[in-house]
Amino acid sequence: MSDAKVQQLKADVQTLLQRVPSHERKWITPTELAQRAGV
Repeated sequence: MSDAKVQQLKADVQTLLQRVPSHERKWITPTELAQRAGV
């Protein structure tokens, strides 16, 4: 897989995550996990 393809996939995932409010999700993003951990 090319870097460009990976970046596009990551962007798509972020877009999808933003459409679903955190409280409705059953999972947590690495970013949220880091924030909760205070990193």
